[in-house]
Amino acid sequence: MRFPAPSSTCVGELYERSVASFDSFSYDFTDSHSHYFSLEVLNLGDNMLETVPQELGSLSQLTNLILAGNRLKTLPRSLIHLHKLRSLSLHNNRLATLPPEIVSINLVELSLRNNPLVVRFVENMTFEVPSLLEMAGRTVKLSHIQPPRNSLPKTLEAYLNSANKCVNPRCKG
Repeated sequence: MRFPAPSSTCVGELYERSVASFDSFSYDFTDSHSHYFSLEVLNLGDNMLETVPQELGSLSQLTNLILAGNRLKTLPRSLIHLHKLRSLSLHNNRLATLPPEIVSINLVELSLRNNPLVVRFVENMTFEVPSLLEMAGRTVKLSHIQPPRNSLPKTLEAYLNSANKCVNPRCKG
C-alpha cells in the first residue's frame, strides 16, 4: 500500500514531532513504518484513499486519526489495536458500516457525518410529535405526582394504568 509522502517535514522529524500530515506525493508506509511507531496524530484526510492498510493498527501511540474526506467504504479491523486512540475523524467518506470491534476503542470523539451510514440512519428516522395524552402521562410519571382518585380525566388514568416501567436503567420513564 502506498500512502502520500509527508508534507513539509521528513520522516526523521516525524519521529520526533509525533505528528504527520500527508499530501499528494507517494510514500511507501509499509517499508519504513517503524519510523511511525511514535506517531500520536496522523492526518490522511482529503487524499481520495479507497482503502487503509491493516498495518495502521500497529501505530500503538496514535491518539488522533484523521481519515476524513476520502473514499473509504470499509475500515481495517486492526484499528482495535489502537488502544490510545481518542479521536477518529471519518466524515465525508463512503462508509455504510463500521466494524463491530470499533466499540472496544475508548474514543472520546467519533466524526461520521456525510457517510451513507449516517445519511441512511437519519433518513430512516421518523419524528413523531408526542400526543397531548403522552405528554401529560410523562409529566405525571416523571414528577411522581399522586393525584387524588378520580381527579384525572378517564383517558389519562387508563393510559397511566397501562404504562410499563422502562427497562433501561437510565430511563426516567
